[in-house]
Amino acid sequence: MKRKIKSMLSVVTALCFIISCTACQTVDSGADIAEDSVENININESAIDDSVIDEEIVLDEAPLNITKDQLYYRCMNSMEFLGHVSGDVKVRYGGKDRNVYQGTVNLDFVNGKYFTDASTFDIDNLENCIYNVVTYNNSNICHSIIDNIIDGSKRHETMKEGLCPTLETTKFANACPINPDDKSSIEATKAKGEAVITSIDQLSEEQINATYGGDPTGDHVLGAFYIPQEMSMGYLKNFDMWDIADYKDFQGRSCAVVQGKAEPEYGSRFNVETFEILVDQATGVWMQFEGYDADGNVMQYVYSENVCFDDDTLDVPTYKEEYAEGYEELDMNAVNQANIDETIRKMNAEAKKE
Repeated sequence: MKRKIKSMLSVVTALCFIISCTACQTVDSGADIAEDSVENININESAIDDSVIDEEIVLDEAPLNITKDQLYYRCMNSMEFLGHVSGDVKVRYGGKDRNVYQGTVNLDFVNGKYFTDASTFDIDNLENCIYNVVTYNNSNICHSIIDNIIDGSKRHETMKEGLCPTLETTKFANACPINPDDKSSIEATKAKGEAVITSIDQLSEEQINATYGGDPTGDHVLGAFYIPQEMSMGYLKNFDMWDIADYKDFQGRSCAVVQGKAEPEYGSRFNVETFEILVDQATGVWMQFEGYDADGNVMQYVYSENVCFDDDTLDVPTYKEEYAEGYEELDMNAVNQANIDETIRKMNAEAKKE
């Protein structure tokens, strides 16, 4: 199957943590969800130029018995392998962060749309939500409906082009290593006159970190599920500290079972000494993660349910004006410009003093 995809890199701003209420056959409050599905994105396994491209990308079969090199690259660059994903997610980072974040996400990387609904709970009171953000984003305008239960504020924030995060930051410039035991892929790569890459050591840091820090939704909390870059860097960068212990089916996905010991410098931040991850082999998405202390207690986790990919997902719901009735309206583009103007005013005032 082929699809033309235009990919580009752009600067994106961080949004509030977010996660949606649409997973497979789940419907969010008030959102109309169509039954049409989104076609799979097809990725060529060979390395290609990092520049902006506009070409047909061909789907290779999902990798079986993924190598460490492939797994790490996919975890660091999951956006390159995602077409459309949705699911219910629950995350606890641990350490000084005493919050639990949960909700559902529906991200359409093909059409540049997403809908998320995230709730925050204090670890000591998991019955009461203390913060909730519902976000509708169609790449042209972003609507965030925010309920701050702590101070009672209710805001409807809008962002337009220039400030609105967009999923078009996805970059289909795939340099993922080939499994050295996959002779057919190696021969096919040679036949095309391309370099055969079987190890991370053959890639530059720029290629390995092609999309690092590029979560286009700005969700640096529940993004641990679908763009697990930060924890991948922390737990998986040192290949001597972990192994692929097994391969198993989880929620209908072929996953690698990764087990290892945490680097003390990183793991001590969360009181984690050992860990286990179920990594979706095709995308690098962390379907499940548990970090354990010395006594085997779970101190950090990423749990997912009802996860769907590509043809199994439903369309991303769209924003309707009635969703924001009773909320304070806040134009973030205007706020941003006002902040810029104030900064310039202060700089000019300081310059005059000199």
